[in-house]
Amino acid sequence: MHYSIITGATNPILRSVADPIENFTEDIKQLALDMKLVCHEEDGVGLAAPQIGLSVRIIYTSQWKNTPKGLKFLSDQIMINPHITAKSTTMNKDVEWCLSLPGIEWLVKRYDWIKVKFQDATGKKLTKTYKDFDARIIQHEIDHLDGILFIDKLVKSKEKIKI
Repeated sequence: MHYSIITGATNPILRSVADPIENFTEDIKQLALDMKLVCHEEDGVGLAAPQIGLSVRIIYTSQWKNTPKGLKFLSDQIMINPHITAKSTTMNKDVEWCLSLPGIEWLVKRYDWIKVKFQDATGKKLTKTYKDFDARIIQHEIDHLDGILFIDKLVKSKEKIKI
């Protein structure tokens, strides 16, 4: 199935809390693959199901490594029913953007590292710790599952954004 990116800061599906996934069917496995494809087609680094019109708790994220030549793609991860169980006491600011809010980039404060409990596409329970850019992507995507957009967390500035 082909999905399109849902856009708009006031779009109801982007502003709703997504439902947990309880049944790990072949449809869920297919959705995970479809989300990966959509994210890559759109040149994204992460994607949450609400961004393609589905109010369920599943995200796709990619993991990266800082190199002297810039970020290098390492792997990707499907997370079902993810939740952050621990986080650093320190935060950092960096520019974020979102496939659902094209043309907007802004400084957002995020935790330096997070520990996440989630399930894979088969329902297997996992816990992993992420830091730096990977942690930022996952925090951004989990926010989508809770109806939060990155523009809700902008670092205060004298400039104003247009939505």
